[in-house]
Amino acid sequence: MSIRQFEAEKNNKGMLMRFLIVFALLAVGIVLNKWPTKKINTNKILGAETASKISLEKKGKDLKNVIDNEMDKAKNSLDDVLGEATSFITSTASKSAEAVTDFIFDNTVGNIVKQINKLPEKQQQEIKERVCK
Repeated sequence: MSIRQFEAEKNNKGMLMRFLIVFALLAVGIVLNKWPTKKINTNKILGAETASKISLEKKGKDLKNVIDNEMDKAKNSLDDVLGEATSFITSTASKSAEAVTDFIFDNTVGNIVKQINKLPEKQQQEIKERVCK
């Protein structure tokens, strides 16, 4: 036997082993693929999905109610703030009007009174009599 024949027989045995391993892996894969598996009850899944939708709808309605309640509270708070602001502005405006009236009175009538006080006593008495009539 020559060396080349021995190497060829050795290579053929290696190829044969590789082919058998690949074939065995394929056979095991096919067998495991066909192996009976546990069937899933789709009714339970569909029921859970429907229950989940109903639960989501209920949660959505609850969330809407919560949002509506919070919006009402916010509106009431806004109305309260608006009422307070309005009363503050009204009181400030009336105080400002009083201050302006006092300023105008002091600057007009006050100056007239000062001028009357500068007059002699006789003329002051005449003005008082005419004003008091």
